[in-house]
Amino acid sequence: MKNKIKLVSIFTLLFLTSSISVFAQEPLWWTQQKKDCNLSPKLTYIEWNAQGNPCNKAKPAVNVPSNNSSNDANAALRAKEEAEEKVKYEAEKKAREEAEAKKKKEEEEKRGKEKQEALRRGGKGGRIWREGREKRGEKESKRRKSD
Repeated sequence: MKNKIKLVSIFTLLFLTSSISVFAQEPLWWTQQKKDCNLSPKLTYIEWNAQGNPCNKAKPAVNVPSNNSSNDANAALRAKEEAEEKVKYEAEKKAREEAEAKKKKEEEEKRGKEKQEALRRGGKGGRIWREGREKRGEKESKRRKSD
């Protein structure tokens, strides 16, 4: 009796583990198709087929002959894509640098206006600014000339 129970439990365990692995996997071609087309990993084949088999490829497909020149064509395509990405990166970098330079210039102009206003007012604000300038080692002569 104990042997029969052990045998049934072993077969049940084997059945459950094999059936779980069958249900948990999907064909490799379908997984690759989802990657190639930038589809959601949770998308099922039935849902995809009902949507009309859309493919949102990030990069355009190239018709490459099936002979040895396919490697050359793929290398040329990769080189072209890398060059385009480099141009795009350089343009973005230049735009960032220009924006930073503009922001820095605006900040300097604002600081200059604040300094002039503080000096013009004379009072506490002017004194504080002058003391800060003296600590930085700037000369007081500019102030005396404007008076």
